[in-house]
Amino acid sequence: MPDQPGHDPADASAQDLPLFDDLRQIGADARNFAQAEIAYQKSRAVLATAAVRDVALLALAGFVFGVFALVGLTVGLLLALTPMIGPWLATLAVVGVLLLATLVCLMRAKRRWQTMTAFLSEGKDSA
Repeated sequence: MPDQPGHDPADASAQDLPLFDDLRQIGADARNFAQAEIAYQKSRAVLATAAVRDVALLALAGFVFGVFALVGLTVGLLLALTPMIGPWLATLAVVGVLLLATLVCLMRAKRRWQTMTAFLSEGKDSA
């Protein structure tokens, strides 16, 4: 365009100024949007942290109450069975049932662990 008659280079730089102003405004808007997004994500993180803490505390309380209930059940079974079969056999029966339940749970956990490790090792081999 400089070859065109009537073209003034000073006019070209004057016309470019609004473009630079627009680019500056876009940059400022992008910075403001980024700051707003960061503030939003920080507030979400604070809320999520509080929720996770509350869930953990409630789960712990539930676990403790569940253990207390199982202890109460165990003591109740001992008290109920003692007049029928005597204290030693009642203790043996309750402990035997608890050990059997423990063994079943551990065997299922072992089987689940083996299934998971086999599945994960298959994924490694094919990758």
